[in-house]
Amino acid sequence: MTYHGIKLLLAGYLADEGHLLKQVGAMLDSLEPRFPHGSLWLLNRAKLARYENNPSLAIEILQRGLGPERSVKFQQADALLMFELAWVLLAERRYQEAADAFLTMKRLNTWSHPTYTFLAAGCYLALKTDQARTKAQELFDTLPTLLQKKKVGGKDLPTEVYIMKKLDFWRRKQTRWFGPERSDMFVECIRINPAEELGVFWNTHGRIPKTTAEAHIREFLALTPPVNVASPYAVELDTSLATANSSNTNDTLNQNPIADLDSTDELNFQHLILGITHRGVGEFAAARAFLEYATRNAKSLEGKWIIPLAYFELAVLDLHEARAHELKVQSRGNDRPVDDELKSLWKKAIQSATSHVEESQANLGDTDLSSRLDARLAMIRDEIEHKSKITIH
Repeated sequence: MTYHGIKLLLAGYLADEGHLLKQVGAMLDSLEPRFPHGSLWLLNRAKLARYENNPSLAIEILQRGLGPERSVKFQQADALLMFELAWVLLAERRYQEAADAFLTMKRLNTWSHPTYTFLAAGCYLALKTDQARTKAQELFDTLPTLLQKKKVGGKDLPTEVYIMKKLDFWRRKQTRWFGPERSDMFVECIRINPAEELGVFWNTHGRIPKTTAEAHIREFLALTPPVNVASPYAVELDTSLATANSSNTNDTLNQNPIADLDSTDELNFQHLILGITHRGVGEFAAARAFLEYATRNAKSLEGKWIIPLAYFELAVLDLHEARAHELKVQSRGNDRPVDDELKSLWKKAIQSATSHVEESQANLGDTDLSSRLDARLAMIRDEIEHKSKITIH
């Protein structure tokens, strides 16, 4: 069941998702009566609700499991529930609650306090108030000390290496904007939310409701300079949101003439997340254009991880777009032969997805959190092979 859950969360595409969801549901139905208070079953029931695009139910289950009415509780089990709750709250843009949950993890678990702190700071930034930005900077300021603490096995965790790079990146951007004397106040220059950025490694945006995806789209489209990719959401972009996003309601930032995103890394990530979220709302042409942009400019990128992840997301797009076209073909009824048409459709999609997976693997190397994407590539290869067997052969 744990492996099925990992695939549902991270694979990006499943050849027979409906069957897998039924399998997980059946396993929970058979085991829950025997362990009604078991944290594992609560956790997996919440995960199933999330996979079935019901995040509100997932949050309700997790909060109930962490509540005082549950008679049997263990700290290690509570940590699993809280960690899942934090990610679902982040995915739902319930940023204050997500920040609280990530900070609570520091009390429940010793895995990586810098990572929990970093994510909580990102959640505070997303609240877009002066008080929240101050809190975010305070949390960021604790990271150097947290990162210097003794590591398990003497090695930095992959997320912590990534965090150190981000801190340096922001200080250099802040210096470009306001000079070295203000380099430590880098919350003023952050426009790509770090919690959302780290969330793409966990596929946080892969299973969110349409309204949530649309909120992300409008927010990232509001950043300057304007994107050159055509999006149906660009024409309806609210001017007040664009102003708030750019100025961050801060007088100092209002005086800054530089575009919100002034680096290749930021622009490529903007296009990456816009590609993921446009795919989520069914805007496949725009999604493809955004993701293809995110594969460019490799030589000038510091965060080389964006390139292989963008290719991976293109493979996921190939398969989801084919599935959407399949449903349209099937909806025509029996008045036209569809078997050959569907076989041709899936053959092209599988060829394209396979090519994108190969490109992702070729560009992966020793990039940030590469082992996580490497595991996702293995999963989607399995799904492509399974789909090929049941559709083409």
